[in-house]
Amino acid sequence: MNKLDNSLRIIAKSTIIVFVGLLISKILSYAFRIIIAREFGAEVYGFFSISIMLVGWLYTFSCLGLADGLLRFIPYYRNKKNQHKISQIFRFSLISSSIAGLIAGFLMFFYADFIAIKIFHNSGLIPFFKLFSIAVPLSVITQIFLSSIRAFEKISWYSFIVNILQNVVKVSVLLFLILLLKDSSAIGISYILGIVSMLLVAYYVCKYKIPELFFRQKYVKNINKELFIYSLPLIFSAVIASVFGWIDTFFVGYFKTVVDVGVYNVALPIAGIIAFTPFLFMQLFFPLINREYSSKNLDLIKQLSKQISKWIFLINLPLLVIFILFPGVIINLLFGSQYLAAETALIILAFGFFFMSQAEISLHLLNMAKKPHLGMIDIALAAVLNIILNIILVPKLGLIGAALSTTISYFFYGFLLITQGYYYVKIVPLRRKMLSVLISVIIASLALLVVRSLIKTTLLNITLVAIFFFLFYFLLLFITKSLDNNDYMIIYSIKNKLAKIKLNNLFHQI
Repeated sequence: MNKLDNSLRIIAKSTIIVFVGLLISKILSYAFRIIIAREFGAEVYGFFSISIMLVGWLYTFSCLGLADGLLRFIPYYRNKKNQHKISQIFRFSLISSSIAGLIAGFLMFFYADFIAIKIFHNSGLIPFFKLFSIAVPLSVITQIFLSSIRAFEKISWYSFIVNILQNVVKVSVLLFLILLLKDSSAIGISYILGIVSMLLVAYYVCKYKIPELFFRQKYVKNINKELFIYSLPLIFSAVIASVFGWIDTFFVGYFKTVVDVGVYNVALPIAGIIAFTPFLFMQLFFPLINREYSSKNLDLIKQLSKQISKWIFLINLPLLVIFILFPGVIINLLFGSQYLAAETALIILAFGFFFMSQAEISLHLLNMAKKPHLGMIDIALAAVLNIILNIILVPKLGLIGAALSTTISYFFYGFLLITQGYYYVKIVPLRRKMLSVLISVIIASLALLVVRSLIKTTLLNITLVAIFFFLFYFLLLFITKSLDNNDYMIIYSIKNKLAKIKLNNLFHQI
């Protein structure tokens, strides 16, 4: 029990730190999208969405898996204090991926007309594709530097560059250029300058904080080959994950219109807020269970998995209810009334993200048990299913068809993960207390429906009703005894941590 308590405290404390960084990142990245959607309309927002989809796919191919390979090889050679090999694989990765990124960027630029007209049937995409093609090689080069920073455990620098710097630059430049140019080219320029800012600072950190990367080396035979052989299979999984994330957007653009893409890509990021919760906890959950697995401490792993699953469920379930009951209000508040056609798609996608957020723990359990290939096969099968469903449903049902395709694929993918997790490690990450949480949400939701029927639908009223819902929900968690000793321990731990921060700030001011 002491080990469980300590592990949960570590996860909770890291979650607070990760939460602050990610919260700033999410607010700014959503602000970037909202400004584009509101200022330029659904069609231009659709141009932007398709452009970053294409950039993402080309970027994934161009990295050649080398960025991930550095995360494995640099720590390995650091432990052996071999600066020659660190410098060599860094230079090899930088040169190889830069060449691949430049080729991909040139292809996107020169085939912009063909892709825009033949695939998406809209010539308005051409200038967007040509401008965003610059982002491909810049993104690839930047990622090599960022992976090296992570490999040297400069996490503060990495978090600042990725979560804060690029988003601050993108949003501020976009607002400035909108006032100056009042032209949609502001979108591409601000996006590219955000990447440039990351590249410059990442280069500075690598050059002056990690001199080992630029160590003048003697050539070591077969090291580059070893890195490339390790990295090449990683392209496959990265490409599948990228395709899975964007395939619905692609088919909406192919079968429907760019305006539909813009409307649909309002529902996607809103529903994706639910995926924010598991990401908070997974930062330390995976290293902790790997450490305990090496000691064959399966009982502790089981308890950790169930507790983290409960926390994800407890946070995401009320969010799901809000998305179901107020999809139009949320869309109108964030993006504007012209995107209200995404209401039903938002509800459907929210279910998919919610289920996947619970299944993600099983993916980490499989990786812990040295079965990462199963996760790769599962997402490949889910991606194929997603493609087939999109081809069938999008022409008939439009945005709803795309949302159904993605959600069904998420359920299929999650079911495979949970089943395999139970088969190989005998863990299903569910707690009985989650039933009490469900009862609390149902009661709070019924009260919310009653209150909503008695008031006018205004922004102020809906905000007050939402606050009432969350407060009543948390009260019910105590009444139904949904919280256990571990939950109370974490609540007190966080409370004490925040109190210490306040006291430290007070003494600092004195």
